[in-house]
Amino acid sequence: MRKIITFFFLIYLIYPIFGQLASDNAGNYTTWSNGDNAGNGFTTWVFSNSGAAGQFIASSAGQGFGDINVSSKSFGMYGNPFGANEAKSIRNFNYSSSYSELQDGHTFSAKLAIAFRNGYKGMVLRSGTSDVFRFQAASDKYEKRELLGSYDDLGWSYSQTSIFTVEITQVNGTQVYVRISRGSDIYTSSLINAGGRIDEVEFYVGSTEVGNDLNNLFFNSLEIRSDSPLPVELTSFSALSQSNTVNLTWETATEVNNYGFEIERTITNSKLQIPNWENVGFVEGHGNSNSAKQYSYVDNSVRAGQSYSYRLKQIDFDGQFEYSSIVNVEVGVPMEFNLAQNYPNPFNPSTSIEYSVPSNEFVTLKVYDVLGNTVSTLVNETKEAGKYNVTFDASNLTSGIYFYSINAGGFTQVKKMMLVK
Repeated sequence: MRKIITFFFLIYLIYPIFGQLASDNAGNYTTWSNGDNAGNGFTTWVFSNSGAAGQFIASSAGQGFGDINVSSKSFGMYGNPFGANEAKSIRNFNYSSSYSELQDGHTFSAKLAIAFRNGYKGMVLRSGTSDVFRFQAASDKYEKRELLGSYDDLGWSYSQTSIFTVEITQVNGTQVYVRISRGSDIYTSSLINAGGRIDEVEFYVGSTEVGNDLNNLFFNSLEIRSDSPLPVELTSFSALSQSNTVNLTWETATEVNNYGFEIERTITNSKLQIPNWENVGFVEGHGNSNSAKQYSYVDNSVRAGQSYSYRLKQIDFDGQFEYSSIVNVEVGVPMEFNLAQNYPNPFNPSTSIEYSVPSNEFVTLKVYDVLGNTVSTLVNETKEAGKYNVTFDASNLTSGIYFYSINAGGFTQVKKMMLVK
């Protein structure tokens, strides 16, 4: 009796938070049994070792077994120290008239409140009779296991009471990935070859110690949703105009099954009513990653005075794709003629020379030796307004002082550079 009273006292402490989780997700419960609150579609809970190993109740109402569609109820389990096997609560995935297992792009999620440092407790997701993924608290640590591999410590600090969100997404007929979060602690698995579709969830408690506190597990907010986000979580995307280029940068928080990104561009100040998106580049992804990754791309084929829009087409290894949000940038027009100092200087064997023209002009850019002989003609054509950069390769020249000169629209300027071999 003391243990039962203790259990309901824990409910009193935890439910104000956990009960809110239930009401926040009330609209999603109907996907489990067509909203009839009778357990049809999503089959009845199966509880093993009731009484000996532990007990299962609808904790918020204290009315025993309850259907998951009752959004006002949080579910709880506790274990008894009688040396029995695990106490388990199991349910199958009959969540519509058509499906008895998780479908492509669908995600099953649950929230767990794990309390007290006693025994072990957690959940397992299965395909048929095979374990696909386990998450549990045991021996003052949080650990996960994929398939029949070993348990791996997530390395998260242990708290006497923590609330976790566990999500598993069916990518295709045989592969899934899992995401576990607790505040800023986030774990994302690589693709797991489950060999089939997820069709069962089990919550369990075990190894309750005699004379110790109750072994408790609370769970809530079970849902299946079909609007699962892409495995690639894009956290930022920006564009910056520099000279006659546009620098794109973006970052991902996590990646699963990421083949890469196509960079698409359209001119935003054109007369076209429908944007004409064109592929201007590709950046390879990191495949699977649990850490932040930074990406960049430089578009050198832009024109001064034009406004551009860019978007990313993120592509999975299986060919599925999703577009990012759109960023806009304007490539400015120089206000005056300019010839910049080459860089690097001194140089060997090549260097870059940047120049600007504020209007369409015929431009000549040549390199001379100290005797005034032309050794290279770098530019000799009409250029639109903008900033340009050319490379001077002096591989066939000897060390010494050289001069480069620009002539454009009546503007003339000469600068000196040094080749050192």
